[in-house]
Amino acid sequence: MAVTRPVVTVEKALYGLIVLAAAVLRLVQLSAPALDAHEAGQAYNAYRLATGGGLPSGPYSPLLLTFNFITFALFGAGDAAARILPAVAGAAICALPYWLRRWLGRPGGLATASLLALSPSFVFFSRQVDEAVITALFTLAVLTMGMRYLMTSIPRRLTFMVVWLALGLASGPGTWLFAVVAVGFSLVVIYSGRDSVTREDLLAALRAMRSNRVHLVDTLLLGLALFVAVSTAVFFNPNGVQAAFDALAVWDRATPDAVSAGQYLLTLGVYETLILALGVVGAVWLIARQRNLFAAFLGAWFLAALVVSLLAPTRPASGVIPVLVPLTLLAGMALGRFVDNIILHGAWDREPLFLLFAIPFIVGPALQVAAYVTQPNPPAEQGSRLLLILVIFVIFLAAILAAIGSLLGRDVATRSLTILVLLLLGMNSLRSMAGVVFPQSYVPQEFLGGPRTSPDVAQVANDLLAVGVDRFGARPTQLVAVDERLTPTWLWYLRWFPRIETRNNVNGSTAPLLLAYALANSDPPAPPAGYIGQRGRYQSAWDPSGLDWRGWTRWYLYRDAPSAPARVDGFIWYARPAQANPPPG
Repeated sequence: MAVTRPVVTVEKALYGLIVLAAAVLRLVQLSAPALDAHEAGQAYNAYRLATGGGLPSGPYSPLLLTFNFITFALFGAGDAAARILPAVAGAAICALPYWLRRWLGRPGGLATASLLALSPSFVFFSRQVDEAVITALFTLAVLTMGMRYLMTSIPRRLTFMVVWLALGLASGPGTWLFAVVAVGFSLVVIYSGRDSVTREDLLAALRAMRSNRVHLVDTLLLGLALFVAVSTAVFFNPNGVQAAFDALAVWDRATPDAVSAGQYLLTLGVYETLILALGVVGAVWLIARQRNLFAAFLGAWFLAALVVSLLAPTRPASGVIPVLVPLTLLAGMALGRFVDNIILHGAWDREPLFLLFAIPFIVGPALQVAAYVTQPNPPAEQGSRLLLILVIFVIFLAAILAAIGSLLGRDVATRSLTILVLLLLGMNSLRSMAGVVFPQSYVPQEFLGGPRTSPDVAQVANDLLAVGVDRFGARPTQLVAVDERLTPTWLWYLRWFPRIETRNNVNGSTAPLLLAYALANSDPPAPPAGYIGQRGRYQSAWDPSGLDWRGWTRWYLYRDAPSAPARVDGFIWYARPAQANPPPG
């Protein structure tokens, strides 16, 4: 009698809840933050192509442009519409560990999905018009299907692997790097001469491909056709294939959101402390102690992505995502192994009591640290007080662990310490995620993602549209001159104006409407003769450089930045009625 498996299991239900939570975090208030310069450039390229305004320019993701081109042409352009594909990709990527649980382990798969769903970087860049998370989705899909093809060489798995590879290569540079690392690692395993299950699986997969050459050729042709169609926006953008190949040099090209190597490492250390700690410890343990080849491949992939990103002269802020993908898989594997250890060896009747006993001794010093760092101007002579509190905290923790170790053994003490550290890092990760996704105001106290565009820009653009519409309700016909330092953000938000010129100095223009640029701490430029207007916020950004240890502690705990954010303002000048006759506002 055949045994029927349940359609919905507890494990599947947990994955469903994780994906649902990820979707909510990525889709709620998706259009609330205004598009930054990098986002606006991607969205404006798709809008111009959809409205016949010309071919895209500058670096862009062909796949993201193709999707937004089709979306704008069918449903209209908007901030949420431009961000919908990265948001959906950010939620979908959390489901892929389910098909990798053979190598991650069942607890490891759930842990990986949870880390992907709640990672501050993954959540933040899933809410941006950026290809990094889309590329990560297809790259992880290629890895998933490739590992399953090694397990059983079913032809359809090869077809799906090539399809995901074609979409990934058309989306961004992360898949190109993964393909190079995967091929290189496979060659090393095959020609190493060592007998292993992985080597035999690779050789068996190659023999299966050679034995069915017709299917292999058909699959490669399908992948090539899909790559060309997606890259060229279904042949509306003939330069798309070249743009896809240009992605190989994206880390060597200046972008509006480029960050320094130091800030890049700070992003990993500050926002992804949990994933970084688990990933590095897991890689060392899985590779050195267990000789895990899958973990070795993930480690090689992580190191390659990190080295390429750090050696590049410039790097986009979202370049942290290709580094985080293998690191998150390693972190999930390590966390899964730790959960397995607790299930097998945990003393459930005694260990939780010791953890509950330890919590007051941890919370108490933490509250004292909080009280100290929240003082507006703590006296300089009290600078040693915080250090003393931290020393007491370490002594209390060591005493508790020594008591646990003497009564229940060293393994129990190690597990207890690990649980406490994971709880602290996990709470910090959740708070960081909430801070970058749902800021209290548009004045940033975070540095993830670079400069933030003020929400006033979108509101001012709507007001200008209302003022610019003529008396019959037609589209505005006024010429708008925009300072080139304010593009492409203003080009996106003024896309309804058919006549826009960009200039390095709008003072020389005679357009009825001028948008000028100025730093916040500079004197306002004098308006051209015959114009009136006002100053407004354009961008804000916070730079953590220059903070001392007390400032870093205060910011890390409460996101209270002692230094003011840098600001960029803009000026809107209207021609007086005597020079031009705009309709009354």
